[in-house]
Amino acid sequence: MVNLRRRLIRVYADVENAVGMPPEKLRNHIQNNIGDASTNFAFLAKRNQDALGEQWRAAGFQICLAGNEADSADHRLIATMVRDIQQDSERGNPPGTLVLIATGDGVYKDVLKLAERLGWQTIVIGWGNLSATLIAAAHESINLAKCSS
Repeated sequence: MVNLRRRLIRVYADVENAVGMPPEKLRNHIQNNIGDASTNFAFLAKRNQDALGEQWRAAGFQICLAGNEADSADHRLIATMVRDIQQDSERGNPPGTLVLIATGDGVYKDVLKLAERLGWQTIVIGWGNLSATLIAAAHESINLAKCSS
């Protein structure tokens, strides 16, 4: 049975891969142009918690800490995306919109393609020059540095 509630909008931010992006501008852009987010997760390594965590928390993001190893935040973000997509399917929620905040990291291409195959609309929002790999993997890509809203 398919759940007829509003379609989900899930936001996953790779904070370390979006350096310079003002999280409040990001939240406003999403709300004004995509819709009210169902979830707002910001992923970062523990070593960056003090430097970056409070700014994203103040903008309404739930902080998700990963280990201090290289790419640990990337791996936790991907695992969370896959888990959420699976749980939504099990609950009968229709595919919605998956918004990934990252600029130069092509590591997310496979999870974006998976989400697309399962019916999710995928949007990548970056700050500055976005990775060609991410642009190709998503339905839509946005360079927030060039947006006025």
